[in-house]
Amino acid sequence: MEIIPIIEPKKIRECLKGIADEIRAQHGEQKILLVPVLNAAYIMGADISRLLSDLNPTICFVLAKSYVADRRAAMGVVVRPLDSTVYNDVQAAIILDVVIDTGRTLAAVGLRLHDFAPRAEISAYTLVAKPDKLRYKCTFPVYSRIMLPGDPWLVGFGLDSNGKYRSLQYIGETKYGEGAVLPG
Repeated sequence: MEIIPIIEPKKIRECLKGIADEIRAQHGEQKILLVPVLNAAYIMGADISRLLSDLNPTICFVLAKSYVADRRAAMGVVVRPLDSTVYNDVQAAIILDVVIDTGRTLAAVGLRLHDFAPRAEISAYTLVAKPDKLRYKCTFPVYSRIMLPGDPWLVGFGLDSNGKYRSLQYIGETKYGEGAVLPG
């Protein structure tokens, strides 16, 4: 599969530092909970938590899976926090994801997060946004560092194609059908 690098590691590091600086400026005095969305945001979550180590944020990964046929799922997405005990007294719950395309996953994670931390100020930070694909509106602020037009299929920095390419240090574009599983 041909992968064309479109976001180099240096740019990713600059964006992550910018995200950490924004979080620090907006929530530096609050009890912060970082909520990386698995599987894609595991690298981003680790990097952001290290950049905010002086604030000692709590981190709790959340697993979000699309199951359109499951009527119990908010907007077709089942959200499972991996540790629901860390939400007590949270003042700022910050969702981290590498990319927002339709917005469905982030919106569903935000709804579920509100159930666990009803008094927390919820926001989300993504590295990449695909504004041409956005279909769902989140009820909380979403901040994105890089806007990509169209609908490129992205891999690397946590994003995968059939479970592969997550560990690439850059974000690259490939074509649908080249080993990629199309979203449901």
